[in-house]
Formats: sequence, structure tokens, C-alpha cells
Amino acid sequence: MGANNLRSSQIDSSKLYEQLFNNPYVGVLVEDENRIILEVNQSFCDFFGYAQPTEVVGLSAQILHRSEESYKCFGDLVLNKVLRNEPHSIRYQAKRKDGSLFWVRISGQQEQTKKGALWTIVDINEQLIVEEALQKSELKFRILADHTFDWESWLSPQGEHIYMSPSCERITGYAQEEFISNPQLFFELINPTHREAIKQHYMEDNGGEIADHALEFSIRTKSGEECWIEHHCYAVFDDQGNYAGRRSNNRDITERKQSAIALENSRERFKALHDASFGGVIIHDQGQILDCNQSLSEITGFSHDELIGMDGLKLIAPDSLDLVLQNIRSGYEKGYEVEGVRKDDSIYPLAIRGKNIPYRGHEARVIEFRDITDRKLVEEQLKGSIKREKEMANIVRTAPIAIAYGYPDGKLANCNAAFSELTQYSIVELQQVNWNKILTPAKWQASEEKELSLLSLAHQSVQYEKEYIRKDGSIVPIGLTVTARFDSAGNVINYIGFIVDITARKAAEEQLRQKHKMEAVGYMAGGIAHNFNNNLSIILGNVELSQLRIQDPQVQELLNNAKIAILRSRDIVSQIITYSRKGKQNKASIQLLPIIDETINLLSSTLPATINLQKIVDPDCNFSFIHADASQIQEILVNLCNNAIQAMDEKGKLIVSLEPAYLSQRDIPSQYNGLPGRYAKLSIKDNGCGMSADILDKIFDPFFTTKEEYKGAGMGLATVQGIVAQHDGVIKVNSIPDQGTVFSIYFPVTNKTVSKTEPSQKLLPEGTEKILFVDDDEMLASIGEMLLSEKGYRVTAMTESREALKLFAANPDHFDLMITDQTMPDVTGQELIQKLKKIKPDVRTILCTGYSSKINKEEAEKQGINAFCMKPLDLPELLQTVRRVLDEE
Repeated sequence: MGANNLRSSQIDSSKLYEQLFNNPYVGVLVEDENRIILEVNQSFCDFFGYAQPTEVVGLSAQILHRSEESYKCFGDLVLNKVLRNEPHSIRYQAKRKDGSLFWVRISGQQEQTKKGALWTIVDINEQLIVEEALQKSELKFRILADHTFDWESWLSPQGEHIYMSPSCERITGYAQEEFISNPQLFFELINPTHREAIKQHYMEDNGGEIADHALEFSIRTKSGEECWIEHHCYAVFDDQGNYAGRRSNNRDITERKQSAIALENSRERFKALHDASFGGVIIHDQGQILDCNQSLSEITGFSHDELIGMDGLKLIAPDSLDLVLQNIRSGYEKGYEVEGVRKDDSIYPLAIRGKNIPYRGHEARVIEFRDITDRKLVEEQLKGSIKREKEMANIVRTAPIAIAYGYPDGKLANCNAAFSELTQYSIVELQQVNWNKILTPAKWQASEEKELSLLSLAHQSVQYEKEYIRKDGSIVPIGLTVTARFDSAGNVINYIGFIVDITARKAAEEQLRQKHKMEAVGYMAGGIAHNFNNNLSIILGNVELSQLRIQDPQVQELLNNAKIAILRSRDIVSQIITYSRKGKQNKASIQLLPIIDETINLLSSTLPATINLQKIVDPDCNFSFIHADASQIQEILVNLCNNAIQAMDEKGKLIVSLEPAYLSQRDIPSQYNGLPGRYAKLSIKDNGCGMSADILDKIFDPFFTTKEEYKGAGMGLATVQGIVAQHDGVIKVNSIPDQGTVFSIYFPVTNKTVSKTEPSQKLLPEGTEKILFVDDDEMLASIGEMLLSEKGYRVTAMTESREALKLFAANPDHFDLMITDQTMPDVTGQELIQKLKKIKPDVRTILCTGYSSKINKEEAEKQGINAFCMKPLDLPELLQTVRRVLDEE
């Protein structure tokens, strides 16, 4: 009976094995203990891009891994467990035949007959995409629901509010809680004329099959103002298809409603202006007049009814017909002068301007007629004042400010030498230049036309800014004051412009904007540092607690590695804060080499792998000291190294070197204040694109940049030169196109040194004193309590500064020391210490912070705080600081 059972079990196992191999959705792989592939099924081949099993059988399983390191890691962590008869399953990124990577779930068990491992593989790429989409979908919902500008709500089938977005208060003045507590509040706000219709709309349930609706109605806000709402609603169903209520979106369209009213008023005004225009307007199709305004009747003497349907060419004098027909055929749009014919056959001077417009599938033409009889009379009068005009022109010609005057059609009548110098055209050339086309970039033409349209007999000057295109193609920003001369009918005769080059002002504005941007970067770095250091403190505390409680040497080594990484991260954050810090210089006698090493370490964390960074230091400079601000020296290095990386297109060799140098007076350019003597020469060399001589002459100019728009403000090298000059140094540049660039900075060497103090041996002192530990982060408070308790201290941990103050005030003599975080809601650590000192002046205190712009070590000492510590603190530093504060007299 036992043998039969065994034989039956073997048959069943064989069938299962065969079914597994034939499963089209599961790849099967068998490998021996040496990781040689013994057997695979066709599904495996389909997953990995092989045509048939014979392509991989006999090969090393390494071909399935993305790298040799991945292959070894898989063997150490997964295969060894399986070979020890410990079935294992993981999510893993594998490599196809074509080298592409994809995600699989791989499960393994020991294959005893072949002394190896049997793996089943499932392609989970699509599953991961779905999971990621679901996560993004949930995040998007929260963002859209809580932060959308519209007012979102969700009403349950029973008529209760399930969700109400915060925007309801912005639109109505009522808070979320008011709507949720009173489901009828929404209907109470609706204008009575709309209320019944909206209520009826909400009563249309139809078993949850609610059609999408879009309604517009007005409500009365909490402040009593009328607000128009565009309301959309639709049914919501759960995953099983059950009706879960209705979602609503309410949008404030008050401004749109007001705009619609304003648009209607505008249309009426346009019709009135069209009829009251001082110029005659015609719309004609192939010569036949389709429409015209009242002004045309007044100019020509024909009634409106007579003009409709008339051949428009009958309004043109015979001598001008050829010119008008030619311009109609060519679609000419600029103004020109002809002679017109009135109903009484009288001839009069006429200015016309036309434009083709789409009309019923072809082009019609709009023509503006202007009777220029008065203008011609004025022109005749102007001829009598030529002498005065010449005298005025002479004054304008020699004025130091650029002056030009021209006509509405864009022609320049005249200008002075200053305008010629500004535009780089000669005065003769300018008389042939169109000021609103050739000199003005296209992007400014519409705005300038709008500004000039404001000119009138009552408002005879306007001021605005734009740009000119110089003759060489360069752009210059300008400010204009434009006045106009009008004829008796109010038509512009010409414009007179007073033009100022505002390049310097624009540069100053850009510099101020850049300053504000960099200040914002500094604030952001501080905020990141605070939160990051808090998180590092939690991690570090848990690691050190684990070290205290676990004595396994291998675990201790792993924990120590983690601790080293945490402290390195703390150093990187500290370097970022140092680099981003702005303010007055903090010069001191500093050793240059450690600053270079620290900056290179900071850069290395973000340096592309394609950059080969080398450091070369002359032994004579190992202990060179300079009088400098360390953060500004870092700023120089970061600027120049980043420029070099970009010049090399992120691939090549970057060399930072330090060597001694001696500069004579002849070696020091006149723009620097340095004195002859010994210098430390800091060089940054790259093998990038290099620079030509004309570029080298400009690289230190503020706002000059060769980078693409939006990729640089042009202040980096100007800042570097400014810092070097402030340190009585010298900067020199040597560059060859297509070969590379070397920036050499010389800092005067000082004989002053800073005294070194040997670091004290970090012990782990203990104590029994009572400590009040305050931090608004619950995990940090708990970690602090456990660490100090491990060394015998009696610790009370608090997360609310006000509660900590109450506890201390109730029994001040109970605590020997208080340790508090700086950045906390309600009462900061600094404020908490001051309040405690009012209760007990000799209380011992330690202030900790991840980052604070409000207080530093020096300020803390002035306020009587016994110790100031930057997070994260390792355990030896924490315990030594606590012991020192408790023991000091």
C-alpha cells in the first residue's frame, strides 16, 4: 500500500511539473548549483526574448541579470536560501536578450534531483504600471479635491455631505463645518428666483442614474454680496456599481457674468462708435457696398440707403481710379491719398485705407474714408512756418537726449544725432526706416499701437517702454515719452518721441531680482536643513540605541556603517547651508586646503560620472593660510567648477590645483588692489570648448552670458571677480577655443594661523540627574528619552512647549537640566528657556536645532543658554554636552 501511494505521488508530481512547464503565463528555469541553466520552458523564452530553449540551455544564469554585481548579489541573498531548502520569492529587475530591463516576480525552491534550483517567473511590468497609476490617481484626487480653485462637494444618497472642499469658504464665506452641520445651508444661499428649480433638480434621483447637469444661478454670500455659480453634478458609484451619492462642482463665474454684460455694452458702444466715427467706413464685396456708417453719408452727401448696394468706385475721382483698383487687387493695407467725388460732383482730398477680410467663403474689403480737406489746409499753413521748424529742428538735432518725430504711417520725418547714435543708423538712413516695423521688434508693435491710441487732444502725451533693433541687429531697451500734434479735426499729424536708453536701469532691476532669487534659495536650503536634520536625528538615535542594546559584533559593524553614513549626510547638509548663507563677510585666518577639500566633497555628490575630477596640491601649500570668508571661497569654487562642467558638456577632465606664487607689481592688473608678495594660486582647469578673445573681454561683465536663455543670468563670473577683489586677490583667465580654459585665482598669503586644539577623547559619561527633554517631534522626544535613560538619567519627555512650561512651573526644583528643540509651534525653544529662567534663573539649559536663522551659538551664549547644539547629535557628543553643562560651576 505504501509503494502504491509513493508511485501515485510521483505520477501527480510529474503531472504538476508538466503543467507548470506548459503554463503560458509562467516562465520556468532550472539551474544547477553552479548556476548553469539546465532547462527552461517556452514561456521563459517569450519573457526574455529568446526564440527557443536551446538558445540558453547550458549557459550561465548571469545572462539574465542586469550586471555582474546584480548576479552575485542575487546568488548571495536569494539562491543560497533556496539551495538550503528555504523557498524564496522576490520582486526583481531582469535583463532580456536585447539588453532591456523588466520587472518580474521570481519564486524558487530546491530541485533535489538536479541538485540545483527550480525558478518560476511571472512578468509584473504591467502590474507595477497599474500600481503606480493608482498611487498617482489617489494623490491627484487629494490635490484636486483639497486645493482646487473650485468648490467641490460629495452628497450621500441620504442627503448628507460626505466631503466639502475648503474653497467653499473662499466663494461663499461659509466654512466647511457650517455646510456639513447644516445640509440645507446650500439651498438657503440660492437666490429665491432660482431656489425651487435647484431643489427640484436635486430631487431627481432616478435610482442613482443622474444625468450630468450644468446650471447657472446666483447665491448670496455671507457678506451679503451676489455671486454667480456654474454648477455641475453627476452620480458617483462604488467599485461594485452601487450608487454612492452625487459629486458637485461649483465655479465662481461672477466675473464672467460681469464680462458678458460688459461685452454686450461694448457691442452697443461699438455700433454707436461705428455710426459716429469721424471717418467713413465701407464694407464692399467686388465693388458693391454691403454696409457703411453714418459718417460716410456726411462725407459724400449720399444717404445711407443710397450707398447700400452702390458701386463704391463711384465715390472715387476718375484720376484716382487706377491707383485705387491696383491697391484693391494687391490687398494693400496702408493708408494713401486720392481724390473723392461727392454726390454734388465736387472733388475733395481723401485719405483711404483698406483691409481684406473673410466674407462668405471669399474676401471682402473694409475701406476707411477720411476727408482731409482740413488737413490739407493745415499743411498749407505749415508751409508758412518752415523757418521756425528749421530753427526747432536745429535745437532738436543738437540735444543730448534722443529725439525723433514721424508720421502715423511709420515714416520718420527727422531725428537728432543722439537718436542716430542710439540706433546705429545714419540720419539719412533713418529717414528711409519705418519706425514701427524696422526699429520695433514684432512683439512690441501691438502694445505700442495701444499706447499711441491713448493720445488725443485732451491727452497729448504717453510714456511707455519697449525695445529697438539696432542696425547691427542688437537689442536695446528704451523708455519713451511720446507727444502728438493734431489737426483741427483731432487727427494725428505726427508723433514726437523723446527716447532714453534704459539698459543700465534694466540691468539694475535684473540684479535686484537675482539677489531676491538667491535669498529665496538660502531660505529654502535652511528649511530643508531643519527637516532633514530632524529626520537624521531620529535615524541616528535609533542606530545608537541599537548599538547599546545589541552586542553582536557583525550587527555592531553594520550599525556603525549606518552611523557613518548619517554623519556624512549631516556634513553635506552643513555644507549646503554654508554655501547658501548670505550676509556680511566673516573673514578670518583660514587654511585654504581644507576649504578646497570640503567643496570638492560637496560637488562630488552631484558630479556626473563622465567628469574626471583631479586635485593637485603643491606640498608647500599644505598649510597655507589666507585672510578670507570661507563661505565665499566655496562660492568661487562652486561657480567656476560648474561653469567648467558645462563648458565640457558634462564629460572630460577637471583639475583643481593649489600652488605657491609670487606676484610683482607688474603682474597685478590695474583693476585690482593687491600688493606685490607671496600668494596662494588656486587654479580650475578644464578641457572644454574654450572661449575666443572677444568673449574673454566680456566674461566678467554683469549679466553677460553665452548660455541659452533661461539657463543663466550672467552674474556668476561677475560675482567671482567681486569676491576676489574683496579679498585683495587677483583673477586671471587663459582660454583657447576647442582646447579648454584655466581660471587662476591668487590670494595673498598671511602668516597668521589659527591655533589647533586636540579633540578630547569622547567618553560616554553617565549620571542620575533629572532632565526635562522637549521636542515637538514625538519620535525625537522618545529617542532622546531612551538614549539618556540608558545612561542612568531620569528623563521626562514632552512634545508641547506650553505643557512643558506648566510642568516646570509646578515644581522648578524637580529638574536639574532642560534640553529643548528651537523650532516648535506656539513657543520656540529660545522663548521657552527665557520663560524658565524667569521662574528659576540658574536652571541649566541646552538648545538644539536642525537649522535656525533666528539664533546661533554666539547669540545663545549672550542669552545665558548653557549649550547650543546642531542636530543630529551622536550619542558621545550628547552625553558629553549634558555632563559638561551639569558639572560646570
